[in-house]
Amino acid sequence: GTAVRSEDLIGLETEDGQGIPGLRTLILNKSVIDDDAAPWISYCTFLEDLEVAETRISGPLTLSMLSLSRN
Repeated sequence: GTAVRSEDLIGLETEDGQGIPGLRTLILNKSVIDDDAAPWISYCTFLEDLEVAETRISGPLTLSMLSLSRN
């Protein structure tokens, strides 16, 4: 199979910046996304559940940014 990479998430950006309304859960566990994925994930303003365990997201700043973008 093909692993999801950070650049694959570019499709999460929408013209209005609000993200995809029906997207409530995003499970990226064990993918090869890294800190570069944070801007794309931050467009998902409707997310209720985000799972990024065992990814290459490494920085506390990135995790903080993802958390803040969902509040």
